[in-house]
Amino acid sequence: MWTGDRDIPLYLRVADGNEVDSAMFGTLMAHFHKQWQIDALFVADAALYTEKNLQMIVSFRWVSRVPVSLTAVKELLEKNSIDAFVPNKISGYRIAPCSNDSGGVRQRRLVIESEACKQSDLKQLEKRLTKKYTQAQSQLPKFCQEEFACAEDAFNVAKLLQSHLPFHQLACKY
Repeated sequence: MWTGDRDIPLYLRVADGNEVDSAMFGTLMAHFHKQWQIDALFVADAALYTEKNLQMIVSFRWVSRVPVSLTAVKELLEKNSIDAFVPNKISGYRIAPCSNDSGGVRQRRLVIESEACKQSDLKQLEKRLTKKYTQAQSQLPKFCQEEFACAEDAFNVAKLLQSHLPFHQLACKY
C-alpha cells in the first residue's frame, strides 16, 4: 500500500509466490485497515472481485475493474444500448453509469467505452476474420472437386465446412 505523497510504502507483506491474489486481497486490505485505521481508498485489479473479498471489504472505499466474465457484467453489457452511453470530458471515451448488487454488496459501476480500444478490437477482429476466410477459401476447391454419392452427403460436408467459419450461424439455411 502506497501513499499519494511521493509513493511512500505504508504496508508491505512478502507473499509466497504460489499465493493466489484473489484469495489474499481482502485479507490484506483488512489487515492494512486494522493497522492504520485511516479512511483509505483501495485500488485493486480484477482479482479483488470475489464474493469473499467483497464481504471482507464491505465497509471500505475501493475501486476495482470488474471481470467481464461475470454473468452480471455480461448481462449489463448486453442491456446497455448505445443510447445508455454519454460522452465523457475525456475525448474518445463514453460512459454508462449503473448500479448493481453483487456478492451482497451494493455497487456503483461505470461501463467505459474507449473509441481507441474499440478500433483496435475491430482491427483484430478483421484480421481474424480475414485469416478464417482465407483458410475457408483454400479448403473450398478440395470440396468442389469431391464427388458425393447423394445431395445429402454434399449438404453434410457443406454444413461441416460452414461450422468452422466465423458467424456460421448467420449463414443462410439450405
